[in-house]
Amino acid sequence: MKKILLWAALVLLMVPAMAQTQNDQDKQQIRAVVETFRKSIINKDSVSFNQLFLYDSIPWLGITDDKSMTFVKKYYPDKKALDPSSYKDFIKFIVTTKGKVEEKFFNVKVENDLLIASVTFDYSLWVDDKPQNWGKESWELIKVDGKWKIFFVSYSSYLAQVTPVPANLK
Repeated sequence: MKKILLWAALVLLMVPAMAQTQNDQDKQQIRAVVETFRKSIINKDSVSFNQLFLYDSIPWLGITDDKSMTFVKKYYPDKKALDPSSYKDFIKFIVTTKGKVEEKFFNVKVENDLLIASVTFDYSLWVDDKPQNWGKESWELIKVDGKWKIFFVSYSSYLAQVTPVPANLK
């Protein structure tokens, strides 16, 4: 009887450790999604990029600050601060842009359990080593068939020519 109780106690002690190990593995996999996103932009690799998303059409929503919108409206009077778009539009912009494109990530934070995750980070977007915009980005991910997929993206956007990129985002 003592052996059974000892084994039961050992199993109960191992469960939290096993869950923590799985959570650590999931965090690594989620960070790999972030890195694939980043490298796909640099390499203009739409195939790898598109595979990161749960569906062909997921919410992709940007909001631009008032100062930047005042500048933008000089050229595009009908443009709205709240800009629903898609990951397909974003990667099309990346792939068709002449020259080097890079999105830099800072302060990446991952919060997850074994099925859902939130990723937040500061970013700056650069074309030919010149800053275009910067802000904060947030993703929601879900684990489906053992793979983490992005199902929601939102971000703030500050135009670099209106509000310079902070030193910590360069």
